[in-house]
Amino acid sequence: MAVQGEKVFLSVLLWCTLSFLSVRGDMLLRSVGFSQPATSNVALTNHVLKSLRGVRSTGRCLAHCLPSPLCVAVNYKEAAGTCELSTSRKDEYPDDLVSEVGWQYYEKVLPVVENLFSIPTTAKMPTLEPTTKTPTTEMPTTTEIPTTTRMFTTEMSMTTEIPTTTRMFTTEMSMTTEIPTTTRMFTTEMSMTTEIPTTEMLMTTEETTTEAPTTVHVTTEKPPVDCWDIHSSSPTSPSGEYAVYPKAWENQLLKVYCDMTTDLGGWTVFQRRLDSSQNFYLDWNSYKVGFGAIGGSFWLGNDALNVLTSQGAYQLRIELESYDSVKTFVKYGYVSVADEARNYRLNVTSFYGSYTADDALSADSGQAFTTKDVDNDNDGDRQCAQALQSAWWFGSCGYCHLNGPYQGSASVPSRGVGLIWGPWLGYYESLKFTEMKIRPISAQPIPKDCWDLYQSGHSSSGVYTIYVTGRPEGLTVLCDMEFDGGGWTTIQKREIGDLDFYRGWADYKAGFGTVDTESDFWLGLDDIHLLTNQDSYQIRIIFVSWGNIFGYARYSEFRINNEADNYRLTIGGYAGNAGDSLITYHNGMPWSTLDRDNDKDARQCAQVMRGAWWYNNCQTSNLNGPYVEYPGYLSTNGQGIIWSSWPGQDDSLAKVQMKIRPTNIGY
Repeated sequence: MAVQGEKVFLSVLLWCTLSFLSVRGDMLLRSVGFSQPATSNVALTNHVLKSLRGVRSTGRCLAHCLPSPLCVAVNYKEAAGTCELSTSRKDEYPDDLVSEVGWQYYEKVLPVVENLFSIPTTAKMPTLEPTTKTPTTEMPTTTEIPTTTRMFTTEMSMTTEIPTTTRMFTTEMSMTTEIPTTTRMFTTEMSMTTEIPTTEMLMTTEETTTEAPTTVHVTTEKPPVDCWDIHSSSPTSPSGEYAVYPKAWENQLLKVYCDMTTDLGGWTVFQRRLDSSQNFYLDWNSYKVGFGAIGGSFWLGNDALNVLTSQGAYQLRIELESYDSVKTFVKYGYVSVADEARNYRLNVTSFYGSYTADDALSADSGQAFTTKDVDNDNDGDRQCAQALQSAWWFGSCGYCHLNGPYQGSASVPSRGVGLIWGPWLGYYESLKFTEMKIRPISAQPIPKDCWDLYQSGHSSSGVYTIYVTGRPEGLTVLCDMEFDGGGWTTIQKREIGDLDFYRGWADYKAGFGTVDTESDFWLGLDDIHLLTNQDSYQIRIIFVSWGNIFGYARYSEFRINNEADNYRLTIGGYAGNAGDSLITYHNGMPWSTLDRDNDKDARQCAQVMRGAWWYNNCQTSNLNGPYVEYPGYLSTNGQGIIWSSWPGQDDSLAKVQMKIRPTNIGY
């Protein structure tokens, strides 16, 4: 136990050192494996793994580098709070060490393994049993802790006799381990078990079972080939600039911008237009190598686009925004760009994106790239790139192209001279913002709602499993993939009339009924709360009268609070043909049931109306009231499936469904 205690002490000491570094790193450069800064006002360029903003001290910058085996040096500019993690050292690329006022350059020090622990190189390890007492070993009973403790990333070896399966670092005295996937740790004896506290400096950990060879090596993880690789290994990584290593470039770095939030993240951005700071009316070579600042308006480069889309099957997403601030997107299930020998020919198929913007790019599939000095278009009368001051995969001129002049307003000087998406805004209106990005088709982000499933290519309505943020298990839901653009998650359905909705608090909390295309059901307040708080949601309520007349109410904002706040309703932004029967009377109200009265009326509205709702005094809507057979006339006012603005308090509806979808999809 003494030996184990000392090992635990060592791990705690290491963690404390790293934590202290994030605050007072300037005092601890050598003690955690960094050199003193090179000559002031220098930085190593062209090898940036990741650029961070708002880093308040040298120590915090170094702390970002420590857990990454790809990071071997940093550039830090204190005045700007800019920290650049580098994949190379100055002695490898001396010509890239340049004078930059205010910058400091630091390197990780190659560690000597003996400096970490003073141990014999060979140790006999205990035989593991499913449950055992703490095993004895032939390890020393004391451990010498050197004054300087260094992190390590280089290869080391330690000959051991250990069992075939080894897992390290847990709080229990067992052989179970959680190891960060990008950093392989080692112990001096296999009976040491310690949990390393998670900090900002440690990468995401995952439980790993490995076959441990006789010689343990610390190796560098496979470098990322695109933004999806980065997102997969570190799901909490923010959007920003990263370095990737396309397979065809044999470890040559490519600096890219990664969108880690849109459509579940992992997108490699290759074009963006957000202002007029960058001229896009450029020649073939400029489009070949790329231009602009990847944090602003830029083109990544046709060579880069070719090597990225040639290393696997990729999908394409294009963000579009008008000068009326309407945002939408288009999406294609497959995209590739050929090499220069084939004039960067475009192949794009399987449009299934926004119903607002519609498909404009499929018409250009199979086209070679055209610039002002290389004409590959199919227009016999003119050179499209010159006529439209652009560069694109032109078939005929102007159906869509996003590399035209940035106009600064919707107006264009002549037909098609701007950022054009013809099927949406036509040829005389320019876009305000565009962004083009790719992600592997094999990327299967976990869907959090039916819209995520729809974007992943699921186009048939039916029962699916989603994984709502904050819910430990999957949730079975009914997805409407056909109505109004698809991707709707159904939270309530009443069409058959054979399910009793006059129930207590516990039933409405958990949900009831069978979630399928045939049955009536209520999804459950707990799940509706989690759903509507993981993103901003709109709601569509669909009504059918007994006269078979269709009506709807649409709200751009819909969410409910948790049970502690009695599932209080927030609703706003009405549009539709059935009138508003929610905002004025029910917005801000808590939920009430037959056994829990939260309304403002002297009566108990849930009992009077024989339902459950966000009652006030009492209601202008009651969609969980009693089902009334044809023709739906009520003997008691309000005791039915009521939407008072259509058809009224005296008529019960034949059918109703409540469906939600993220607000940013549009209407």
